[in-house]
Amino acid sequence: MNQEENFHQMLRDIIPKIQEARINVLKSEANLKKVFWIQLCQAKDDGERSYNAQKSKAEATEDYYKASMNVAVAKANLDALQTEKSAVDMQFEEWRTKMANLRVERSRYGA
Repeated sequence: MNQEENFHQMLRDIIPKIQEARINVLKSEANLKKVFWIQLCQAKDDGERSYNAQKSKAEATEDYYKASMNVAVAKANLDALQTEKSAVDMQFEEWRTKMANLRVERSRYGA
């Protein structure tokens, strides 16, 4: 397998991971919204009359905190995978530049 195929394989390997991470972010965000609205309804049932009081109470719960942390972790994982993909892209571009320079040298010096 040549170097170009190695770069392509590295990209093929990382794309499904990015897709899975992106889906995980969306699921985590949906879960956060679900937890928020459940906690909001519970705050209303507990007698909080204004929306701001309900919201404050909902955001102060442990369930909301855990869901928020899950979103943060999911986004961090996605960012890490996108950074890894960018690194592979940069390595590929560097390799391409080297190959182009090598072709120019060969044509210039008749090798």
